[in-house]
Amino acid sequence: MLKTKIKASDHVEEGFETFAKRLAPAYSEPELAETQLHLIERRLRAHYEMSYLAPYGSTGHGTNVATQSAIDSFAVIPKARLYEDSARSLEEVHGALEGDLPGAFLTEGRPVIVVPFGEGLSERHHIVPAFPMGTREEHDVYCIPGPSERWIEACPGGHSSWINDLDIQFGHRLKPFIRMVKSWNYGAGSPFWSFYLEVCAADFMRAEASGRYGIDLDNFFTYMLKRRVAPFKTSEGSNEPVYGTSLADKF
Repeated sequence: MLKTKIKASDHVEEGFETFAKRLAPAYSEPELAETQLHLIERRLRAHYEMSYLAPYGSTGHGTNVATQSAIDSFAVIPKARLYEDSARSLEEVHGALEGDLPGAFLTEGRPVIVVPFGEGLSERHHIVPAFPMGTREEHDVYCIPGPSERWIEACPGGHSSWINDLDIQFGHRLKPFIRMVKSWNYGAGSPFWSFYLEVCAADFMRAEASGRYGIDLDNFFTYMLKRRVAPFKTSEGSNEPVYGTSLADKF
């Protein structure tokens, strides 16, 4: 009987290994995505003297999910070209992009300009205006739109470095685990913000990882229930609290 259980467990783990491979995206952007990114770049250089587009989010951290995760970029603009009211800057940048890309829209609840280049969730650019604020431990720090029309600091390189180090520590099993958690979230209608889930998954793995996806996923959902969507006070990527979802969605 014990042998049968061990074999069944091994088969389950093999299934999760296969699932992990299916969730890993092919790291080649479609031609349409690249063409549209060039349009975005030209438009923002002309209007705002934008310096460059900096990758952030799951595409920058290597935790993006095939067919689900958008392509995230900070549009790095001189501070003098932006307003103290971050929401006003966001609206103006959206207006500038809308001239060439009429499908562009602002998301509700999150300060992101979405520029679709296809029908799928992964066929979208997420553009966020940002201005440079120096470095932290050799990683670039930016100010980006945050709650209450404020600008908040973000350090995507610091978060990426933290995730990469933990991924190596756990035998390159953290990033596939994060993709599985995000895939569940997408399937459930995205009740949680992806960055929050990423920090939760890393925090869980540091404390409770067993090395088997089936066991870890089961324990992770128990961990999430116990957290009750409590924010993280800070993270490697931000000095601001990391919230799990909007206040309305939390309730």
